Amino acid sequence: MRPAASDSSAPTRRDLRARQQTAEAARRAERTRDVRTRDARTRDARTRSAAVATRVPLNQRPRQRGGLGVVHRGIARQVLSVGVLVAVFALVVSVSVPASVFGTPSANAATSGAPLVGSAADTQSFQVSAEAAADDTTRDAYGATSRAQFAAAAAAAAAKKAQASASRYSSTWNPGIGPVRWPYPVMPKLGPGFGAPATCSTCMSVHQGQDYLAHEGTPMYSIATGVVTKKQQDSYGWGNHLVITSTVNGQTVSFLYAHTQTGSIAVNVGDTVQVGQFIALTGSTGSVTAPHLHLELQLNGTKVNPHTWLQANVTG
Repeated sequence: MRPAASDSSAPTRRDLRARQQTAEAARRAERTRDVRTRDARTRDARTRSAAVATRVPLNQRPRQRGGLGVVHRGIARQVLSVGVLVAVFALVVSVSVPASVFGTPSANAATSGAPLVGSAADTQSFQVSAEAAADDTTRDAYGATSRAQFAAAAAAAAAKKAQASASRYSSTWNPGIGPVRWPYPVMPKLGPGFGAPATCSTCMSVHQGQDYLAHEGTPMYSIATGVVTKKQQDSYGWGNHLVITSTVNGQTVSFLYAHTQTGSIAVNVGDTVQVGQFIALTGSTGSVTAPHLHLELQLNGTKVNPHTWLQANVTG
């Protein structure tokens, strides 16, 4: 009997060897791939660490202990401390110890009375001419010692000054025309008028005159020819004031000029005053808030609006 023929599909030795070689090549390729993967991961980690390190400020990075830097800083601190102590000691000695401790003047200087610094040739001299006259150094004597005396002295000085100012205007006139003229050559700004509410706590409830807001020291003049019937100095109300009574168009007219400067009224009771004649300086005496002339007018004993009356009677 003949043996059975071998199956042609069974692997041969050559096929087995080829399979083994293929499997070995696959394993080597896998190992190589794993190694490359690990290397790539390592490089990425190092790159990330370097990037983080560059972003961290130097003052926030951990310091290394020890080294020559620490030693040098310690020595510098000690030297600085010693220098500060020496400077403080020198300052204390310079301001507390007399200068003579550090030097002794020569015996000649001490016995002859010569100056310790410099020589006789270095001294300065000042000569005054015999023709020069001594200046008068006499001082004014003041007897005021209390507040009231000081106030009285100040008021007297102000009155003296006002009198001097009034004397300069005594020969001046209001250059108007006609028997009735305005109290000022140049009309100042108008203040509260006749019948206006009171402007101060001590004033009448209703304003009974016309205010002319002239500056302090402005000269005022008589409105009409008349006789001075009142002259008074007060520290309240109308303050320093005067009244001139005139006859205009057959009617008796009285003009009240109030708040004049102390000592500036240039007329006296009984004097006849001509129209346009200087009578006083504008002031701020009495119950006022600013310098001005308070003008009141009585027509046959009845108070009327002075500004309206002047507008109707002033001819130029």
